[in-house]
Amino acid sequence: KWSPAREGGQYWSLQLDSGTNPVLLTLSKGGTVTAVIKNDAGAPLKDATVLLYARGLFEPELLEQQLSLMEAWDRTAVNGISDATGAVKLENVPEGVYFPVARLQDHEPVIWPRIRVREGEVTALSDVTLKKRLRGRIQMKLQKFDGTPLKKTRLTISAEYIFEGPRAAVLQQESARLTAYQRMQRAMDNVECEEDGTLKIEDLKPGKYRLMLREAAESTWKFDEVHIDAGKTADLGNARALECGSIKGKALSASGK
Repeated sequence: KWSPAREGGQYWSLQLDSGTNPVLLTLSKGGTVTAVIKNDAGAPLKDATVLLYARGLFEPELLEQQLSLMEAWDRTAVNGISDATGAVKLENVPEGVYFPVARLQDHEPVIWPRIRVREGEVTALSDVTLKKRLRGRIQMKLQKFDGTPLKKTRLTISAEYIFEGPRAAVLQQESARLTAYQRMQRAMDNVECEEDGTLKIEDLKPGKYRLMLREAAESTWKFDEVHIDAGKTADLGNARALECGSIKGKALSASGK
């Protein structure tokens, strides 16, 4: 009995019964996919990766988050590297429907419309430009509730990007779901402030964020809306921890005891 090892994947698992199990395999050469990758100036871009994903539904606004998860969980993507002329040629691609993606370190990824690869045919993708990634950062000086500097302390960061436009609610919900999956893969994002309480958060894409910081002693810093501009630093100045309270009470059983 044949069954897909992973939904939408290219690998199958085989269940064998006792005795002889005849298997008939049909081999095919597949199709070919070509593309040309350029930089901001229109010149050929070397060493860019083109990947063909047979599964997934990508959103341009969430592409980096989605690709981060796909790289960790889906090892079946067909891929190729651009040469000195920016050309990429992927051969022996199994027939099927794919989402092509181009990416390169320190550049913004690009996704093409969905394509169908057919046996013995060449599918030429339109030329694409990978733009240099322009990011911003946040800087502040953290203080305890009493106003003294928070010295050399590790903190957990939650930086939630705020989407805008008619699909904002849908994108916000999907981004939160992807973030939860990302945190299952790795430890929470942690940074350490300096001796004078200075904290820097790097590599943030331009836009608006909701920001929350926590440290082990349960001190919390919250910022409802922080604006990040490309290539600039958002200086939040002195940031004092929120005043925390406590809850007291008694735990009662169903009988009231």
